[in-house]
Amino acid sequence: PSAWVTVFALAWSMVASILFLRTRKLVFDDHAVTAAELGLLFCIGATVSGALWAKAMWGSYWNWDPRQTSIALAILFYGAYLTLRGAMEDPEARARISSAYWVLGLVVAPFLFFILPRLAAFSLHPKPAGAEMDAKIGIVVVTSIVAHLLLFFWITNLRQRLLALEEEAEDL
Repeated sequence: PSAWVTVFALAWSMVASILFLRTRKLVFDDHAVTAAELGLLFCIGATVSGALWAKAMWGSYWNWDPRQTSIALAILFYGAYLTLRGAMEDPEARARISSAYWVLGLVVAPFLFFILPRLAAFSLHPKPAGAEMDAKIGIVVVTSIVAHLLLFFWITNLRQRLLALEEEAEDL
């Protein structure tokens, strides 16, 4: 579920970045950075929980499986986005440059999450088409995804309110 929310959050952030580039409204940049921060947090959560699963299933925490490698590359790419933002003080320039970087993610994200893991000849992960799931497990998975999404929206709301308070404080 953390991986699903990661993809959702990063897609949300990309859409907000595009909206900022089209409108130049900083509220879209606030949404973009919030979704990116949370997307990265959920991505790290997926990586850590995946490493624990890998240890139980395959005997080691890290196997350089294509999915493990692609998520590590994604963490580096999206972590660089937050580093880029932190390096700039001017809000307008920060929003413009980081939004342009994020739009590059339109190319990077599908490649890292959907294409690269499927190009490899070997993977420890089961193929989605051949994976069958018991209905009870399916209910747990769907419930967990919904719970993770609700957590994402709740934290997003809190972060947006915090950003608004910070902007008010700067204006004073």
